[in-house]
Amino acid sequence: PDFQILPAGDQTAIGEKGVNLSGGQKARIQLARAVYSDKDIYILDDPLSAVDAHVGRKGTNDISATQAGKQILTEEEFETGAVPWSQYMQFFLTLVALNWWLGIIGSEYNFSKISYHWKIWIYIMAYGVILILMITHSIFAPNSFFDTTPLGRILNRLTGDLTMVDQMLYTLLAQVIWICIGFIGQIVIISINTPIFLAIGIPAVLTYYIVNKLYSRASRNFQRMESISRSPIISLYGETVNGAGLSTIRAFKLEDVWRQKFYNLVDLWAVRFVLFAQGKMWGTLYGSIASAVLMGSVVILGWFFMDSAAFSVSVMAAFTFAV
Repeated sequence: PDFQILPAGDQTAIGEKGVNLSGGQKARIQLARAVYSDKDIYILDDPLSAVDAHVGRKGTNDISATQAGKQILTEEEFETGAVPWSQYMQFFLTLVALNWWLGIIGSEYNFSKISYHWKIWIYIMAYGVILILMITHSIFAPNSFFDTTPLGRILNRLTGDLTMVDQMLYTLLAQVIWICIGFIGQIVIISINTPIFLAIGIPAVLTYYIVNKLYSRASRNFQRMESISRSPIISLYGETVNGAGLSTIRAFKLEDVWRQKFYNLVDLWAVRFVLFAQGKMWGTLYGSIASAVLMGSVVILGWFFMDSAAFSVSVMAAFTFAV
């Protein structure tokens, strides 16, 4: 019987468009759905003609149900911990290689003599290296990967995550590097003019580093949780609008059930997005407090231990960092 073959009986996730089922199993599942709907009249297109008498008798006489079990589809997981430095290094090497290659192309070839189609191809190659690698790995993935991975999860990786890498990662890394260099420079300037500031500055920097490590750990997990929460929404939308999704939902009058399922997924994503946004706001607030403490320390120490010229330079450096 089908329920004994499937790992979780009628609670088994069968994948998009029933990709994990045979033709006969699809027909028998539709029959079970029709019987569960408790209608007065059923119009059947001989769904049990392809099975033997034993299975047919079971299908017509018994409708089994289980209450819990596993799923064929794998649940999306996210990694924990910091991103390895090797991945950052690979990203930087890719940027350097792209700029180097574009520089060679620009210096050795006259772009006015290159055809329009070749220009488009060069631009696509320069922008889509990571996308091409992702698509290539997806195309050559084994069939079991597509049987256990919903389409929404793949689309989420190719859209939201790739947009983050292409548009935001480079800008955010540049800002982080700029802020770190500026912070070190301001600390050096203030320490030269006010050596006693080191008694406050060193513990403050260590405290900021420890708290930032804790914040980064929580923020990474919140962002990863928010990212994987988008995949079920995309998958549900694809199942609804593609194929016979809408027809099946309307035939069995499951509009309210399907709508509530969509609301639940959106609510889960919204909760995780709010957690991620609140974490960012907490990080911003903590940075503002640290800047205020630094500014106040410089002003107080400078008032008692510096002349007017050194005091002005130190206050200006602290104010620049705070802003």
